[in-house]
Amino acid sequence: MLSLIPVNDPYQALRLRRFLTAAVVYLGLIGLAGIYVAVDLMALTDWIRTTAAILIINGLLFGVLRSGRNEQLPDPSLTLIQMIAACLLTALVAFQVDGARGALLLILMALLMFGAFRLRMGDFLLMGAFAVASYGLVIASLRHLRPDALELRAALLQLTAFAMTIACGALFVGYTGGLRRQLSSRQLELQRANEAVHELSIRDGLTGVHNRGEIVRLVSEECERAKRLDMSLTVAMLDLDRFKAVNRDHDHTTGDVILQRVAATLESGVRAVDAVGRYGGEEFLLVLPDTDLEGGRDTAEALRRLCSKLAWRDLADDLRLSVSVGVASYRQGEGTDALIERARQCADHALDNGGDAVVTEAAIAPVPVTGREDDTSTGL
Repeated sequence: MLSLIPVNDPYQALRLRRFLTAAVVYLGLIGLAGIYVAVDLMALTDWIRTTAAILIINGLLFGVLRSGRNEQLPDPSLTLIQMIAACLLTALVAFQVDGARGALLLILMALLMFGAFRLRMGDFLLMGAFAVASYGLVIASLRHLRPDALELRAALLQLTAFAMTIACGALFVGYTGGLRRQLSSRQLELQRANEAVHELSIRDGLTGVHNRGEIVRLVSEECERAKRLDMSLTVAMLDLDRFKAVNRDHDHTTGDVILQRVAATLESGVRAVDAVGRYGGEEFLLVLPDTDLEGGRDTAEALRRLCSKLAWRDLADDLRLSVSVGVASYRQGEGTDALIERARQCADHALDNGGDAVVTEAAIAPVPVTGREDDTSTGL
């Protein structure tokens, strides 16, 4: 069953709530016109025609809003159309009654103020000028067609007061518009701050690549994807050879610069779909989706060569650095920790045999798999 207000579109829901609130004011206008009929200031047939016009126009507007076709328009809230309709319908009632028209201007002002939620001050002033002109046309028409139903001085005084009220309303619209812009700016700043906080929470503070928690999460996510889609997945553990000796012989600032440059080199050497993270002190973990073991070995070898070409003369003349890389591919049903551990053992094997090499799981003795499908803990 179709509800009055959609539950899956907050913007449309807000527009329809505003419309239905204005519709309540229209019901008040119909009721006020009924009072005019009761005190013999309006004919019953005119009240029926006016009520029908109000219901038909508002029904059409509601149909457009509820159908969603309004979202294709420059003004999806239909603000100007609704305000023009309010001016014309109120003018219609004002023309049909024989006196006491000032009460109708109060209803019209209430309807126009719904535009304060959407219009800028200049637009509201233009719409207010249209409302004043509409009521002025009613006065001119009555003076020409039904002069006996018009007290000209009172009508002009009411028109002047209405114009002044419109000007005051425009000041209110300008003030609330400023508040809306400030709120929108603050919301944008808050969104950016939240994004920055999120980025800090998933990035390594020194190197800028993914931190351990995030890279392990990405491995787990890709394992689930590989399992679901029966796709290949390879991870590579890259370890800086004898990095502890570098820290010992030089200083930690030098070590930090080395880690930063290696991280930047790794990120520049992989695809956009790949991920690089700092797994430990001098260990980096690479996630290579949709890549088999051979493809992972090729990527790892290319990265090893890039790292071997890095120059360190600005840090120390005698500084030399190489990397050892272990490569392992995902096995159906395998847990995250088991996959990472196999890549680590391959890297250790490369390091134990002199380093500066890429070793895949196919080149060493099989590594026992201790983690199964339910072994997805990060170990953090």
